[in-house]
Amino acid sequence: MTPSYIFNVTFVSNLNEVSIMYRMNNPSVISRMVVNESGLVQRLTWNGRDQRWIGIWSAPKDQCDGYSQCGKNSNCDPYKADDFICNCLPGFEPESPREWYLRDGSKAKYRKSRPLAKAGIQAALIVSVGVALFLIVFLVCCFIRKKKKGKQIPSAVIPEH
Repeated sequence: MTPSYIFNVTFVSNLNEVSIMYRMNNPSVISRMVVNESGLVQRLTWNGRDQRWIGIWSAPKDQCDGYSQCGKNSNCDPYKADDFICNCLPGFEPESPREWYLRDGSKAKYRKSRPLAKAGIQAALIVSVGVALFLIVFLVCCFIRKKKKGKQIPSAVIPEH
């Protein structure tokens, strides 16, 4: 976080409490830690000369560190500087192309993409048609074989004397 010469940190975790205490090494230094509505944690120190708060530490550091930055069934790639940082996982697409176009992946929900679903239906249909054709060919062959047996001339049996 920040160098230890500014403050001492005490962490307590037991059955009665879980807490973190920051004790300033120099009591004349005024410091505060805040969490804003976006989840950004900041350590600020008061600058009396300029009459303003100075940020000395903050987290998260990376744009992709924010919770649910890209929504479910997607991932965040901070190295895509020229493009949108959110990517849909394979087999998913944005439910709201408008929000995606506006570079807001957090609110967009994702659903299974239709082309993959269609491909699955097509594969099942092809297998079904293949099985049906096999059965038809098998039955036709059985029918032809049975017909051929019916047309055969019975062999003559010569009685023995």
